[in-house]
Amino acid sequence: MEDGFTENLSVALTLAELQRAQRFLESPAGKTYISELGRSMTATGPSADTGPIDPPYFRTPAGKKLLAAWADHSRADERLKAWSSDMQVSVREAVQSGEIARMTKEFRASLIK
Repeated sequence: MEDGFTENLSVALTLAELQRAQRFLESPAGKTYISELGRSMTATGPSADTGPIDPPYFRTPAGKKLLAAWADHSRADERLKAWSSDMQVSVREAVQSGEIARMTKEFRASLIK
């Protein structure tokens, strides 16, 4: 999934915009925003925080592009879907070849010792 989001950023933003985003995110204001965002994402229940107010950076064209790239899950979803398909094939092959049965038998034998 991380690769998908990385690709989003490289497609959506120019190198200069990525560098400005990095400078902002590493600044005190950016670090505070990320910290508040992290706390709001882990909060639950009726009193859960709706999240921090977006700083002025996110009202700039580059900031809006960064938010849009973060919100675009399509590339990450496609990569996850491909990984899931590959995993299903691997599991099916392991079952059909008897590898899962052999591993289960060895595991049970190790417990009985």
